[in-house]
Amino acid sequence: FYNSYMDTESRNKAGTAQLGTYLTAFAQAQTLDDLLDALYRCYRETGISLLYDFSPTVDDRDSNRHILAFTYAGISIEKDRLIEPLDTDIIDGLVEYLEYLLQFAGYSKAEAQKGAQLILQYNLEMAPLEWDPQETYDVDKTYNLYSMSQLQKLFPHIDLDVMRQVQGYHAEDTEQVVVNNPATLEFFASRCSDEHLELLKAIVITNLAGGCSPFLTTELNEKAHDFEDLCTGVQSDLSMEEHAYYYTRNILSVEVNKHYASSCSYKEKQEVTEMIREMIEVFRARIDTLEWMSDA
Repeated sequence: FYNSYMDTESRNKAGTAQLGTYLTAFAQAQTLDDLLDALYRCYRETGISLLYDFSPTVDDRDSNRHILAFTYAGISIEKDRLIEPLDTDIIDGLVEYLEYLLQFAGYSKAEAQKGAQLILQYNLEMAPLEWDPQETYDVDKTYNLYSMSQLQKLFPHIDLDVMRQVQGYHAEDTEQVVVNNPATLEFFASRCSDEHLELLKAIVITNLAGGCSPFLTTELNEKAHDFEDLCTGVQSDLSMEEHAYYYTRNILSVEVNKHYASSCSYKEKQEVTEMIREMIEVFRARIDTLEWMSDA
């Protein structure tokens, strides 16, 4: 994996590589159904969701169980930068980056400019509906239960049950789903029609190309890092070797951890085990002395 990441010559030669099949299918979709069929195929073959999906999360009302959350395409940058006064430098950078992603996927310059403007308008209209940062931690605001039938009513042009089946969930798993923000949900749902097909195509294409940018061409990777630097205000100075290390460490974490553990001596494992026992005993002593906590 590390050597593959470092092999920039092969990656640059491959271009869009295997993703090209999906990018082309998205770009050539003539109807919403065409686009959805391409999205389902992409998920089946890659596990990547680009527009909306169901994802398991711990139930905020009962931490002993999981519940499915319904997630969907949101804004591309922080809310405050999209609301008056607009952060024009960041917005200009966003539009430029989106145009590049669309051209990378095969759009002409004119098509890319149009697609980027559609996504920008989507961002500008959704941003005021997003929660403020402090509200994102308010469970009373962010825990909104929908039955599958209630959710489906918002999407007259999409059969949400198809995506549920594609993802491998059973009907009983989606008797109730949790939604973070009803206002942004309804806004997203209002754009899920053939009328807004070009917007939806631009969203899924930029999500796929941008999300996979670390593993495609070096130019695409650099564009992604440049936009990230613009948003954070910090100049990234990691070398290719460092990026390769971090991606290998993060994506193959189980394999790396097993290799590391296998290389440790018996004495080292015993020392770590004893250190953990000491930590547990410190926590036990602290908890036993908490006046505000009952035995139960």
